[in-house]
Amino acid sequence: MRRPVAVVIYAWLAMLLPARFRSRAGAGPEELFAWQLERVRGGLARTRFIVGSLADLAGQVVAMRLGRGATEAVSREASGGDGHGAAIAGTQTRSAMDGPVLGASSPGRFVIEPVLRDARLAVRNLVRQPAFTLPVIATLGLGIGMATAMVAVVRGVLLRPLPYPDEDRVVVVRERTESGGLLSASYMNFADWRESGRTFEGLSAVVGPRHTVVLGGEEPVRVPALFVSADYFRVAGVPPVLGRPLSDDENQPGGVNAVVVSHRFWSETLGGPRDLAGEALTVQDLFGRIESYAVVGVMPAGFDLMGASDVYLPLDRAVPWNVRGNHVAHVVGRLVADATLESAALDLDRVQSGIHAEFAGETEAIGVGIVSLREEVVGSVRTPVLLLLIGALLLLATSFLNASGALLARGVVRRREFGVRVSLGATRGRLLTQLILESAFYATGGLVLGLLIARGLLGLLAAVAPPAIPRLGGLAATWPELLAASAALVTVGLLLFGVATAALATRGDPALRSRSGSTTRGVRAIWGSLIAAEVALALMLLATAGVLGRSLRGIVTADTGFQTAGILSAEINLPPRPGGSAADFVRYFDTVLGELRSMPGIESAGLSNVLPVAGSSNIGGPVQLESGDTPDLIAQYRVADAGFFETLGIGLVRGRVFDQRDVAGADHSTVINTTMAEQLFPGVDAIGRRFHLGGMDPYRDDWLTIVGIVEEARPWTVAAGSYPVYYVDYRQRPAFLAFTAADVVVRTRGTMAANDLRARLAAIDADVPVRISTLDERISSRTADRRFVLTLLAVFALLALALTTVGIWGVVSFVASRRTRDMGIRLALGATPNRVARGLQWESGPPVLIGIAVGAALAGSLTRLVRSHLYGVGVVDPLSLAAVAATIALTAWFASYLPARRVKRLDPVNTLRES
Repeated sequence: MRRPVAVVIYAWLAMLLPARFRSRAGAGPEELFAWQLERVRGGLARTRFIVGSLADLAGQVVAMRLGRGATEAVSREASGGDGHGAAIAGTQTRSAMDGPVLGASSPGRFVIEPVLRDARLAVRNLVRQPAFTLPVIATLGLGIGMATAMVAVVRGVLLRPLPYPDEDRVVVVRERTESGGLLSASYMNFADWRESGRTFEGLSAVVGPRHTVVLGGEEPVRVPALFVSADYFRVAGVPPVLGRPLSDDENQPGGVNAVVVSHRFWSETLGGPRDLAGEALTVQDLFGRIESYAVVGVMPAGFDLMGASDVYLPLDRAVPWNVRGNHVAHVVGRLVADATLESAALDLDRVQSGIHAEFAGETEAIGVGIVSLREEVVGSVRTPVLLLLIGALLLLATSFLNASGALLARGVVRRREFGVRVSLGATRGRLLTQLILESAFYATGGLVLGLLIARGLLGLLAAVAPPAIPRLGGLAATWPELLAASAALVTVGLLLFGVATAALATRGDPALRSRSGSTTRGVRAIWGSLIAAEVALALMLLATAGVLGRSLRGIVTADTGFQTAGILSAEINLPPRPGGSAADFVRYFDTVLGELRSMPGIESAGLSNVLPVAGSSNIGGPVQLESGDTPDLIAQYRVADAGFFETLGIGLVRGRVFDQRDVAGADHSTVINTTMAEQLFPGVDAIGRRFHLGGMDPYRDDWLTIVGIVEEARPWTVAAGSYPVYYVDYRQRPAFLAFTAADVVVRTRGTMAANDLRARLAAIDADVPVRISTLDERISSRTADRRFVLTLLAVFALLALALTTVGIWGVVSFVASRRTRDMGIRLALGATPNRVARGLQWESGPPVLIGIAVGAALAGSLTRLVRSHLYGVGVVDPLSLAAVAATIALTAWFASYLPARRVKRLDPVNTLRES
């Protein structure tokens, strides 16, 4: 008769039991299993019985084979150990008439019951010692929570899919120069790409976001606007939630005026109407014209393909720059299904090389550079975010190391308990099981606490996240996601630390070790290794935070050629006026500057379309000299006035700044900085020479005469001597002020507040939106992402240092408590308390020094990750490293001094009597 497969497997497992154990069973185990299987009725009941019995027998095999002398241990425990062996032996000797055999009375009984017994014992041990349990759980929870939050950040910022269908086919295209530099595209080049490219389903040019003023509501509002060409919404693949996108007919010269708005603008400014018929906005276009646009669609909340915007205006119907050197358009496209980044680049390289051959004097681009939209969005923040993840994982490792040291110390205290259990027949496997279960309970408590910490930290990060780190402000992780991340971290931690600690605690013969009165040399060596590892991790984090801190300090204190202290800036966007002209803008700013200069508390006032704190502008182009030469120079274009140089402290080197000679109708004058003078006219006086901008300048036919040279004022992101800028008077070239904001800057004295400046500007024209801030605040906003990363990394580093300090204190305290008798003997033999205390402190000295050396060697590998984000400091900063090493050494000394000083209070006679 053919036996069932389950019986065959059971017989095979039974053969793995020790021979002496199998002989006690009487009838063959597989025969008893087959007899019991026949008595079970129902498919589900038979399945449960088979699975439970096989698991039970497999557990017995593992238990019997785990340690030395397994069969002898079974015999001892069966005759009076902890009850586990008795259950095994008693069940094995039952007859068939007594009922179920091996595991039949309760599936998995011989595996589950001992584990449950050990679990109950572990819980009792944890509850009985809350002074030990709670700190361990808090330590693990801290590390788990921080690491879980950073895993969620990495997933949300770097790995979460972008909200666009087939996002891998959406790309960003730029022009590539012969030197390899990448530039924004000119509209004319883009138009040729769109017409001749073969690898794109759609290609769209975008100008902005530019702040513009929208009329039609209760009051003028200043909102970000994007001017988009046809195919923009088709490239995104995201339809409006209400209405429709711009049509091709609307996005062409002479098309009907139409606009698409954001969900926020629709709900907050327009009031959220469901019917868009009759909804219209009065908006200023790129020409400065004021026209009414019908609202035809509303985009979904959070839509920001090429930057957050409140209004989307058609670009193709009115392009103000019909030259190939304007470089103001961002180009986004969607590839055809079978295209790759490489094939698309080859395709547009072919088109652009033909353009360059035909218009070599008008465009410097010889090809294109293409990156995926994901790389465009997260490429610049990938390194800082990964650095935060590494920092959190190092903190997690520190917390596990700290907990491992505490559990190892507790294992030393419990060696008498282990010895008693071994003498009663418990195997090392049983001891390991209990210790691993205890570690699992600690980790579970840490997991629960860590989930709460992670959820709170994510909420805090979402609230304070700088805009420079995309997708972090709206980050939200569900409880299942956090649970999965923290459970994975806990599992890895248990495998690396929990099991290892349990194995170390049960190493050797506990019965023999229980007779010793002090910790073994091997245990002290393990503690030393744990301390060294914690110190190394803390030093790596602190050193990296120190380098980033020094870099940030270098940014804040950098000599950029202009002053920021005591300077307020008012960002002004003039609302469009029907029938208005550029002369109206000149009259307005003449009035503003005159009023402000007469105010008490204001030393000087000036204006510019772009401040140095804002970085490079996209208003620039190739310079053409009067001699006909076209130097390889792209200069920055600034509209300013004479008060701008005085207010920002930009010194005059030669010539003059603007005055009453530089008015509308006079020959156009310019003031250039020293960098531009040296690059255009090396070794020659530039005063009186003429040039004009050949690119997008609407005044490119008017020659500029150099009347003055000023010092270089640049953003901190630009190296000294590499930032050519020329300034023109706003009265002669006011066109840029018609569609871009102007920054009015004032140098104040005394206690003049921003509200005073706002009130004076409102008195001049209450309909003009104004945003006031200090220059220091604007610089701070430019470095917000760096300060955010530095703050988080510093928190991780300080927590790691705190855990290391606690770990050193705990080890020295424990060693002191275990060596009380030894120290009493030394004191009785004449040793001084100070000498004994120093000897105890030296227990942690070598591990700390080793940890400092290892951490210093590894710190450079961590700081190299942020090499491109450093300013004025190298990846290995000796000053930061020395300060961090000294801090850790001093902290470790204090951590060991506090418990060691108790030696001074020991009475040798009482100590020897009590021991």
